[in-house]
Amino acid sequence: MDIKIKKIEECDYENVISASAEEGWTTYSSRRGDFYGAVKNSAFIVAYAGDEFAGYARAISDGFITTFLCELLVVKKFRNVGIGGMLVMHIHAMFPKTRVDLISEADGFYIKQNFRAIGTGFRKSVR
Repeated sequence: MDIKIKKIEECDYENVISASAEEGWTTYSSRRGDFYGAVKNSAFIVAYAGDEFAGYARAISDGFITTFLCELLVVKKFRNVGIGGMLVMHIHAMFPKTRVDLISEADGFYIKQNFRAIGTGFRKSVR
């Protein structure tokens, strides 16, 4: 499967908003103006499998110590083929000196990505 990961562009916005809404995450669809602000003020990447939208990741970072992975979504059709891991890896590569923190209920996925549980969240430190 040919997977392409890139920084989000305006042509990707509707794919992200639709995929989020399908997952039951309605913030982007109900607060479009805020979505555009989030795109502008965060690291936002998208994944495509061939020509099909496959998912996205969004993070905020200070660039030195902490990157917070805000959202990671892989479209159901493309789950369990490594796209989520690729998105995490690309986000971490954007801020290589930082640890990556997140809050999630997808414990098994993040443990497979070498995160460790910290309280109610997870952390992946620089190695």
